[in-house]
Amino acid sequence: MEKTVDKYQLLEFEFSSNLVRFLKLFNLLERNVGLCISWLVNHSDPRVAYPFLDKLTTQGKMDILKELIFYKYSETNHEMIRDFNEWFKLASEARAVRNRYIHGYWDALFSRRENPIIFQPTVWTSGVGKKKVERDSSQKMSLNEFKVIVQEMESVFEKFMELRKKYDV
Repeated sequence: MEKTVDKYQLLEFEFSSNLVRFLKLFNLLERNVGLCISWLVNHSDPRVAYPFLDKLTTQGKMDILKELIFYKYSETNHEMIRDFNEWFKLASEARAVRNRYIHGYWDALFSRRENPIIFQPTVWTSGVGKKKVERDSSQKMSLNEFKVIVQEMESVFEKFMELRKKYDV
């Protein structure tokens, strides 16, 4: 007997595949930020920085990378500083999106024809002395809208890799 995939299974598969892609791209970004730091710290033996990197959060790694680039190149390469500063703004936004999405609950509601992908942030303190803000609200989106979010993460990763190549870091 031949098994077929119904439209709901297909939606769940495509959503799950894209969520994994989103996370993989962010993890690749964080890994490459760490590799860049280790090279800037000691390009003859980058492993020297690994124990230090192991203790840093993603934000900590980005902060250290920003400081290293500024310290090493601020007097000699203004274009590099400008390009990386622009990228750091994008990366900061991408990190915030990743953090929000990783600490929430996802679902694909097949009964919803429009916007079947639902994200509910985990907000333990809303209503307890805290004003609810937009990031505390749930999101409903189509699969294509979610794919755009994944493409934005991919763009942040690709821009970083282009900067690494352009400035040989």
